[in-house]
Amino acid sequence: MDCDEAPASSVRRPHLIADFRPRKSQAVRLARGAVLASLRAQETLTQHSQYTQSVQHVETAPSSHPAQHTEPAQPLVLVAVSGGRDSLALLAVTILAARELNWRVAAVCVDHHMQPGSTQVARNTRQVALGLGCEHAEIISISVDPRRGGPEAAARAARYRAIAAHAQRIQASAVLLAHTLDDQAETVLLGLLRSAGPDALVGMPPAFIRHDVPFLRPLLHITRAQTTAICEAFGVQWWDDPTNGDSALSTSDLPLRSQIRQRLIPLMKELGGEGVSEHLASVAHHEQALRTSLERRVDELERTYVKRLQGTDNLELPTSVLTDDEVLGSRLVMRLLKRANVEPNREKVRQVLNLASRPTLNTELRLLDRQGRVVSFKRVLAVKIFVCF
Repeated sequence: MDCDEAPASSVRRPHLIADFRPRKSQAVRLARGAVLASLRAQETLTQHSQYTQSVQHVETAPSSHPAQHTEPAQPLVLVAVSGGRDSLALLAVTILAARELNWRVAAVCVDHHMQPGSTQVARNTRQVALGLGCEHAEIISISVDPRRGGPEAAARAARYRAIAAHAQRIQASAVLLAHTLDDQAETVLLGLLRSAGPDALVGMPPAFIRHDVPFLRPLLHITRAQTTAICEAFGVQWWDDPTNGDSALSTSDLPLRSQIRQRLIPLMKELGGEGVSEHLASVAHHEQALRTSLERRVDELERTYVKRLQGTDNLELPTSVLTDDEVLGSRLVMRLLKRANVEPNREKVRQVLNLASRPTLNTELRLLDRQGRVVSFKRVLAVKIFVCF
């Protein structure tokens, strides 16, 4: 992985943030407000963490060497940019919002080298970021092995690793991602095509931790039309990724997500009206709240009923915990599979639930974990299931 300081190219200089007046654009006001809310929430978490660490340090410091109080450094937020309209709009409004919170802003652009001209796109993106007034902007070059889950999944995994490593290197408090309401709607449809149950509808969370780095998505209620308007308000030139289908003549060879964007969503809007994307994003918001409630109930079930057998790593639990409520039982099985390092899927969940519900004793379900080792789910007693690692 290399960090490139690319030379400037002939890209039109956007309006500096200091010269911009947000009242000129409703889209800018809305997006700036969304970023402010995300950064303030993250700032509260960061301050709480710093306070906790400070208290722990004071409590453990020897009395002859009292702890010294130091002011925390000015927070730094890292914005992941691709050169597209969404990420450049996010960067622009983040710099605008950061002025109000006294945060610093950096940008990072990952060059996957998977498309012709990607290096020049990254250089142009870096120049735009610096032109907007970003403190510093880096280009990170990575290599992608498409054999690991396909080109899209491999590129995404490599990109997150690279961005997280860079965020830790520059001590960023959080990374901002530019997924929009339209992206959320596409994710819901993608989930419905690929999976089942409530998790198919939850879409993308507004915040998550990956590789020990907080990632935030402040634009999940902002549309692609609004990010376009933001770029136009700032005079920013963006790049349209051909794999998104925005500038392609044919959609037949596009990834599934792009085909959803170019073919399925327009058809749904034709049938159901222009509010389709907003409706799908709203579904994701409500399903996220439902999933949070379900996970709390599963937490309680696990704490109450899943017990470790003395002197072993094996677990036991009542069969009724899995059979009384199919939804909660399925989620608990998923959790047990993950704990056993078994790749969870619907078929394995079904097999474990069948084992719990059948009356036959002395039966066993043998599954392989990710390292090829056997994990056994055993029905020995009428009211118990044992998980043996």
